[in-house]
Amino acid sequence: MASLRRDDARTGRYPSVPPVATSPSSPSVAATGAANERSAVASRLAAITARRAQALKTFRAQARLTYEGPRDKFKSSQMIVIKSPNRVRIDIMGPFGPSYTVASDGLELTAYDRGEKVLYIGKPSVENVQRYIRVRLGVGMLAWLLRGLPPEADLSSAGVNRWDDGWVLRTTVKSGRTMWVRFDGETADVVYVKVAGSGGEGAVEAYFSRFRRVGGVRAAHAVEVHLADGGRAKLVYEKIWRDVEISDAAFRIDPAKGVRYVDMDESG
Repeated sequence: MASLRRDDARTGRYPSVPPVATSPSSPSVAATGAANERSAVASRLAAITARRAQALKTFRAQARLTYEGPRDKFKSSQMIVIKSPNRVRIDIMGPFGPSYTVASDGLELTAYDRGEKVLYIGKPSVENVQRYIRVRLGVGMLAWLLRGLPPEADLSSAGVNRWDDGWVLRTTVKSGRTMWVRFDGETADVVYVKVAGSGGEGAVEAYFSRFRRVGGVRAAHAVEVHLADGGRAKLVYEKIWRDVEISDAAFRIDPAKGVRYVDMDESG
């Protein structure tokens, strides 16, 4: 069978993976052949995704956000910084620089409102992320989705099915929830991710599009996340820098004197 290969430096295209074989006369041979082909597809797509994740391990981007939620809606310009696996910093930009910053080093979440001179500090819980970023996601999942990648999981052993001209891989993430990942059959781009509980509860869906090369690596320049509470957040990246040096200090906020400190977990 024709196999997927590494990114083509000129086109960024991959050869199509042929449909799973079903033609042998013996049903057992057909079943074995199909299983082997699906296993090979999963292994190759897992390898391609791992290479892209490594290439986007450190990630900086300039973006425009549009958010529509159950209670409010807004637009903003943002600077986003990520260091794999779970360090995230988001600066909401005003006319004269950052006006609001949320950052997490994976152990702590901080939110700094420069206008009010208040620094909120707490655990990087899903509840706190929702309160200060609007999206009900864990910091780790947020760090993956913002880079146009599926959350960490063993894709090599995932179940595989055809989807239009591509593939869907079904596996389990570390939290025990089920994840579906759709791949474009030609480019092997991840175009859709869904993570949900066993009964479909708490489902989060992400759509990735506008793929362009960044330093030789294909990266999604549009990320739209549909949240379980009905909210939708769409990021359009105007510029992405990858493989940049990012200090761990970028994910800690040290405000100026006179700032009031508030415990996120006690403030409710």
